Amino acid sequence: MEPNFAIFPIPATWHEQWAERTGPVGDRVTSADRAPAASALRRLACGLGKTDFPSLLFDFVSTLIWHDSGCVMHYHVDHLPQLLYTMGEEREVAAYYFGSDPQASDPYLKSWRSGAAAAVHTLDEVMSLECDPAFYISRFQPRAGFIDEIALFLPVDEASCISLFIERCDARFDADEVSALKDSFPAIMALHEAHLQVVRGIDPATHISALNKAKTLSPRERDILLLLLDGRSTGEIAQRLTLTKGYIKNCRARMYRKLGVESERAMLSLFRPGFSVVDDPSTRVGAG
Repeated sequence: MEPNFAIFPIPATWHEQWAERTGPVGDRVTSADRAPAASALRRLACGLGKTDFPSLLFDFVSTLIWHDSGCVMHYHVDHLPQLLYTMGEEREVAAYYFGSDPQASDPYLKSWRSGAAAAVHTLDEVMSLECDPAFYISRFQPRAGFIDEIALFLPVDEASCISLFIERCDARFDADEVSALKDSFPAIMALHEAHLQVVRGIDPATHISALNKAKTLSPRERDILLLLLDGRSTGEIAQRLTLTKGYIKNCRARMYRKLGVESERAMLSLFRPGFSVVDDPSTRVGAG
Protein backbone atom coordinates (compact mmCIF):
# COMPACT_ATOMS: atom_id res chain seq x y z
CA MET A 1 0.00 0.00 0.00
CA GLU A 2 1.36 3.42 -0.99
CA PRO A 3 2.00 5.80 1.91
CA ASN A 4 -0.41 8.71 2.19
CA PHE A 5 1.87 11.74 1.95
CA ALA A 6 0.26 15.02 2.91
CA ILE A 7 1.30 18.00 0.82
CA PHE A 8 3.92 19.47 3.13
CA PRO A 9 7.26 20.71 1.79
CA ILE A 10 10.29 18.79 3.01
CA PRO A 11 12.65 21.47 4.37
CA ALA A 12 16.43 21.62 4.32
CA THR A 13 18.33 19.00 6.26
CA TRP A 14 18.29 19.22 10.02
CA HIS A 15 22.01 20.00 10.16
CA GLU A 16 21.51 23.09 8.00
CA GLN A 17 18.51 24.20 10.06
CA TRP A 18 20.36 23.56 13.31
CA ALA A 19 23.37 25.61 12.19
CA GLU A 20 21.07 28.47 11.23
CA ARG A 21 19.41 28.40 14.65
CA THR A 22 22.09 27.63 17.17
CA GLY A 23 25.52 27.57 15.54
CA PRO A 24 27.70 24.51 14.95
CA VAL A 25 26.02 21.14 14.56
CA GLY A 26 25.84 19.28 17.86
CA ASP A 27 25.49 22.33 20.10
CA ARG A 28 22.67 21.90 22.60
CA VAL A 29 19.93 24.49 23.13
CA THR A 30 20.38 26.07 26.54
CA SER A 31 18.10 28.22 28.66
CA ALA A 32 20.13 31.23 27.53
CA ASP A 33 19.28 30.63 23.88
CA ARG A 34 15.52 31.23 23.77
CA ALA A 35 15.29 33.10 20.46
CA PRO A 36 14.70 30.02 18.24
CA ALA A 37 11.95 28.72 20.56
CA ALA A 38 10.29 32.13 20.78
CA SER A 39 10.33 32.52 17.00
CA ALA A 40 8.97 29.00 16.46
CA LEU A 41 6.28 29.63 19.06
CA ARG A 42 5.14 32.79 17.27
CA ARG A 43 4.88 30.89 13.99
CA LEU A 44 3.00 28.12 15.78
CA ALA A 45 0.47 30.56 17.27
CA CYS A 46 -0.17 31.99 13.80
CA GLY A 47 -0.65 28.45 12.48
CA LEU A 48 -3.49 27.43 14.81
CA GLY A 49 -6.23 25.81 12.76
CA LYS A 50 -4.14 25.66 9.58
CA THR A 51 -3.06 22.59 7.60
CA ASP A 52 0.65 23.14 8.26
CA PHE A 53 0.21 23.13 12.05
CA PRO A 54 1.82 19.63 12.46
CA SER A 55 4.99 20.84 10.75
CA LEU A 56 5.03 24.04 12.81
CA LEU A 57 4.56 22.06 16.02
CA PHE A 58 7.43 19.80 15.03
CA ASP A 59 9.56 22.87 14.34
CA PHE A 60 8.80 24.17 17.83
CA VAL A 61 9.70 20.85 19.46
CA SER A 62 12.92 20.91 17.42
CA THR A 63 14.03 23.95 19.41
CA LEU A 64 13.62 22.09 22.71
CA ILE A 65 15.85 19.06 22.15
CA TRP A 66 18.70 18.42 19.75
CA HIS A 67 18.11 15.74 17.12
CA ASP A 68 19.02 14.85 13.53
CA SER A 69 15.78 13.87 11.86
CA GLY A 70 12.14 13.11 12.50
CA CYS A 71 8.62 13.01 11.19
CA VAL A 72 4.97 13.49 12.08
CA MET A 73 2.53 10.58 11.75
CA HIS A 74 -1.20 10.15 12.20
CA TYR A 75 -2.06 7.01 14.17
CA HIS A 76 -5.50 5.40 14.33
CA VAL A 77 -6.70 2.40 16.29
CA ASP A 78 -8.19 0.74 13.19
CA HIS A 79 -6.42 2.18 10.14
CA LEU A 80 -2.90 2.27 8.76
CA PRO A 81 -0.69 5.19 9.86
CA GLN A 82 -0.39 8.25 7.64
CA LEU A 83 2.77 10.27 7.12
CA LEU A 84 2.11 13.99 7.57
CA TYR A 85 5.57 15.55 7.60
CA THR A 86 9.23 14.60 7.43
CA MET A 87 12.49 16.33 8.27
CA GLY A 88 15.82 14.85 7.30
CA GLU A 89 14.25 11.53 6.28
CA GLU A 90 14.24 10.05 2.78
CA ARG A 91 10.92 9.05 1.25
CA GLU A 92 12.42 5.66 0.45
CA VAL A 93 12.62 5.03 4.20
CA ALA A 94 8.94 5.89 4.58
CA ALA A 95 8.04 3.63 1.68
CA TYR A 96 10.00 0.79 3.32
CA TYR A 97 8.12 1.39 6.59
CA PHE A 98 4.71 1.28 4.92
CA GLY A 99 5.65 -1.82 2.95
CA SER A 100 6.56 -3.74 6.12
CA ASP A 101 3.10 -4.09 7.69
CA PRO A 102 3.47 -1.33 10.34
CA GLN A 103 0.47 -2.62 12.26
CA ALA A 104 2.57 -5.64 13.21
CA SER A 105 6.07 -4.18 13.27
CA ASP A 106 5.79 -0.61 14.65
CA PRO A 107 6.25 -0.69 18.45
CA TYR A 108 5.07 2.93 18.79
CA LEU A 109 1.82 2.17 16.98
CA LYS A 110 1.28 -0.80 19.26
CA SER A 111 1.99 1.39 22.30
CA TRP A 112 -0.58 3.97 21.17
CA ARG A 113 -3.22 1.34 20.50
CA SER A 114 -2.65 -0.29 23.88
CA GLY A 115 -3.25 2.91 25.83
CA ALA A 116 -4.49 5.66 23.48
CA ALA A 117 -3.21 8.34 25.85
CA ALA A 118 -1.17 11.52 25.56
CA ALA A 119 2.41 10.63 26.41
CA VAL A 120 6.13 10.87 25.65
CA HIS A 121 7.72 7.47 24.96
CA THR A 122 11.33 6.49 24.37
CA LEU A 123 12.33 3.65 22.09
CA ASP A 124 13.38 1.55 25.09
CA GLU A 125 9.94 1.98 26.65
CA VAL A 126 7.96 0.84 23.61
CA MET A 127 10.31 -2.02 22.77
CA SER A 128 9.25 -3.66 26.02
CA LEU A 129 5.92 -4.42 24.33
CA GLU A 130 5.35 -7.60 22.38
CA CYS A 131 6.37 -6.72 18.83
CA ASP A 132 8.95 -7.79 16.29
CA PRO A 133 12.26 -6.31 17.51
CA ALA A 134 14.09 -8.10 14.72
CA PHE A 135 12.39 -5.87 12.16
CA TYR A 136 12.41 -2.50 13.91
CA ILE A 137 15.86 -2.71 15.51
CA SER A 138 17.71 -4.90 13.03
CA ARG A 139 16.22 -3.77 9.71
CA PHE A 140 14.22 -0.55 9.90
CA GLN A 141 16.44 1.41 12.32
CA PRO A 142 19.68 0.89 10.31
CA ARG A 143 17.88 1.77 7.08
CA ALA A 144 16.46 4.94 8.65
CA GLY A 145 19.91 5.77 10.03
CA PHE A 146 19.02 6.66 13.62
CA ILE A 147 20.39 5.32 16.91
CA ASP A 148 17.65 6.54 19.24
CA GLU A 149 14.10 7.83 18.92
CA ILE A 150 11.41 9.53 21.03
CA ALA A 151 7.71 9.83 20.22
CA LEU A 152 5.14 12.34 21.46
CA PHE A 153 1.51 11.16 21.29
CA LEU A 154 -1.03 14.00 20.94
CA PRO A 155 -4.59 12.61 20.85
CA VAL A 156 -7.03 14.01 18.30
CA ASP A 157 -9.98 11.97 19.58
CA GLU A 158 -10.53 8.61 21.27
CA ALA A 159 -9.41 6.71 18.17
CA SER A 160 -6.48 8.68 16.75
CA CYS A 161 -3.49 10.84 17.53
CA ILE A 162 -0.78 12.96 15.97
CA SER A 163 2.61 11.38 16.70
CA LEU A 164 5.79 13.47 16.60
CA PHE A 165 9.02 11.47 16.23
CA ILE A 166 12.47 12.90 16.91
CA GLU A 167 15.55 10.86 16.08
CA ARG A 168 19.26 11.04 16.77
CA CYS A 169 21.86 9.50 14.50
CA ASP A 170 25.08 9.72 16.52
CA ALA A 171 24.10 9.36 20.20
CA ARG A 172 21.29 8.32 22.47
CA PHE A 173 19.00 10.75 24.29
CA ASP A 174 20.11 10.91 27.90
CA ALA A 175 17.84 10.81 30.95
CA ASP A 176 18.02 14.56 31.56
CA GLU A 177 16.97 15.32 27.98
CA VAL A 178 14.05 12.92 28.14
CA SER A 179 13.00 14.37 31.49
CA ALA A 180 13.16 17.93 30.16
CA LEU A 181 11.03 16.98 27.15
CA LYS A 182 8.46 15.33 29.41
CA ASP A 183 8.40 18.47 31.56
CA SER A 184 7.64 20.50 28.41
CA PHE A 185 4.97 18.08 27.20
CA PRO A 186 1.97 19.70 28.98
CA ALA A 187 2.71 22.96 27.17
CA ILE A 188 3.06 21.12 23.84
CA MET A 189 -0.22 19.34 24.51
CA ALA A 190 -1.94 22.63 25.33
CA LEU A 191 -0.84 24.08 21.96
CA HIS A 192 -2.13 20.97 20.19
CA GLU A 193 -5.50 21.22 21.98
CA ALA A 194 -5.78 24.91 21.11
CA HIS A 195 -5.28 23.97 17.46
CA LEU A 196 -8.03 21.34 17.69
CA GLN A 197 -10.43 23.87 19.18
CA VAL A 198 -9.84 26.24 16.25
CA VAL A 199 -10.31 23.40 13.75
CA ARG A 200 -13.57 22.45 15.46
CA GLY A 201 -14.81 26.01 15.39
CA ILE A 202 -14.23 26.94 19.03
CA ASP A 203 -12.30 30.09 19.82
CA PRO A 204 -9.58 29.16 22.37
CA ALA A 205 -10.36 32.20 24.55
CA THR A 206 -14.04 31.26 24.66
CA HIS A 207 -13.15 27.67 25.50
CA ILE A 208 -10.85 28.71 28.36
CA SER A 209 -13.60 30.97 29.71
CA ALA A 210 -16.03 28.04 29.66
CA LEU A 211 -13.55 25.85 31.55
CA ASN A 212 -13.14 28.47 34.23
CA LYS A 213 -16.90 28.71 34.61
CA ALA A 214 -17.15 24.91 34.81
CA LYS A 215 -14.93 24.99 37.90
CA THR A 216 -17.78 26.75 39.73
CA LEU A 217 -20.05 23.74 39.31
CA SER A 218 -20.49 21.29 42.17
CA PRO A 219 -19.50 17.63 41.68
CA ARG A 220 -23.17 16.69 41.27
CA GLU A 221 -23.72 19.46 38.73
CA ARG A 222 -20.71 18.22 36.77
CA ASP A 223 -22.20 14.72 36.80
CA ILE A 224 -25.38 16.13 35.30
CA LEU A 225 -23.47 18.21 32.74
CA LEU A 226 -21.51 15.19 31.53
CA LEU A 227 -24.68 13.16 31.10
CA LEU A 228 -26.38 16.01 29.24
CA LEU A 229 -23.38 16.22 26.94
CA ASP A 230 -23.77 12.48 26.41
CA GLY A 231 -27.29 13.13 25.11
CA ARG A 232 -29.18 11.76 28.13
CA SER A 233 -32.70 12.96 28.89
CA THR A 234 -33.82 14.33 32.27
CA GLY A 235 -35.50 11.00 33.05
CA GLU A 236 -32.41 8.99 32.15
CA ILE A 237 -30.18 11.24 34.27
CA ALA A 238 -32.55 10.99 37.23
CA GLN A 239 -32.53 7.19 36.97
CA ARG A 240 -28.75 7.01 36.53
CA LEU A 241 -28.05 9.24 39.56
CA THR A 242 -30.98 7.97 41.64
CA LEU A 243 -32.50 11.45 41.85
CA THR A 244 -35.90 12.96 41.09
CA LYS A 245 -36.64 14.79 37.84
CA GLY A 246 -37.50 17.87 39.89
CA TYR A 247 -34.05 17.85 41.50
CA ILE A 248 -32.41 17.58 38.09
CA LYS A 249 -34.43 20.57 36.80
CA ASN A 250 -33.49 22.66 39.83
CA CYS A 251 -29.81 21.75 39.33
CA ARG A 252 -29.97 22.80 35.70
CA ALA A 253 -31.43 26.18 36.68
CA ARG A 254 -28.51 26.73 39.09
CA MET A 255 -26.04 25.63 36.40
CA TYR A 256 -27.50 28.15 33.92
CA ARG A 257 -26.94 30.95 36.44
CA LYS A 258 -23.38 29.89 37.21
CA LEU A 259 -22.47 29.54 33.53
CA GLY A 260 -24.24 32.71 32.44
CA VAL A 261 -26.64 31.08 29.97
CA GLU A 262 -30.43 30.87 29.65
CA SER A 263 -30.98 27.46 28.07
CA GLU A 264 -29.67 23.92 27.95
CA ARG A 265 -28.66 24.36 24.33
CA ALA A 266 -26.57 27.43 25.17
CA MET A 267 -24.96 25.60 28.08
CA LEU A 268 -23.97 22.58 26.00
CA SER A 269 -22.62 24.76 23.20
CA LEU A 270 -20.05 26.15 25.64
CA PHE A 271 -18.32 22.80 25.84
CA ARG A 272 -18.89 20.93 22.59
CA PRO A 273 -16.82 19.44 21.07
CA GLY A 274 -14.19 19.85 23.80
CA PHE A 275 -16.48 18.83 26.63
CA SER A 276 -14.26 16.00 27.86
CA VAL A 277 -12.02 18.50 29.63
CA VAL A 278 -14.61 18.94 32.37
CA ASP A 279 -14.54 15.22 33.09
CA ASP A 280 -12.39 15.39 36.20
CA PRO A 281 -11.94 11.80 37.52
CA SER A 282 -12.84 13.00 41.02
CA THR A 283 -16.26 14.19 39.86
CA ARG A 284 -17.29 11.41 37.49
CA VAL A 285 -20.63 9.71 37.94
CA GLY A 286 -20.35 7.22 40.77
CA ALA A 287 -17.14 8.71 42.16
CA GLY A 288 -17.06 9.56 45.81
